[in-house]
Amino acid sequence: MWMLNRKSELTKMEAAIEDNALHIHPEEWEKSQAAEAAKAEKIIIAFDTPADGRGFSIIKQIIAVSEKTNYKPLFIAQGALTPDHARMAFQSGFDEIYISDDNVERHTEEGWRSTISKSVDHTYLETALLSTQKPIWSQRHSA
Repeated sequence: MWMLNRKSELTKMEAAIEDNALHIHPEEWEKSQAAEAAKAEKIIIAFDTPADGRGFSIIKQIIAVSEKTNYKPLFIAQGALTPDHARMAFQSGFDEIYISDDNVERHTEEGWRSTISKSVDHTYLETALLSTQKPIWSQRHSA
């Protein structure tokens, strides 16, 4: 298990630090739970598939409630995320992302670290690249 934070620090952990954490699974979530969830010390929101964006909606619902009390839980995203999701996760209010060993191996440590520091243009468009590296769009759609 690995942990990525807002500073692009990727740290290997022996196990996820889940003590006192409230685990939220999108398929079980109801908006009416936001007020109670906002009182938790630590919230881990699961992402079951890379295409499932419900975790981003859930965190916004909880933050809207917690802002009224001036208390912010520690928000952690965990599950089927890709480096492309990291920037959006942090912009949405997540403090950390827990990443499986397989996911770090698939996308590389550097891939996870650099995704936050690069602009979207730099990552996806050839015109923004100053090196010989192909942008993601070209890598994914090359013949």
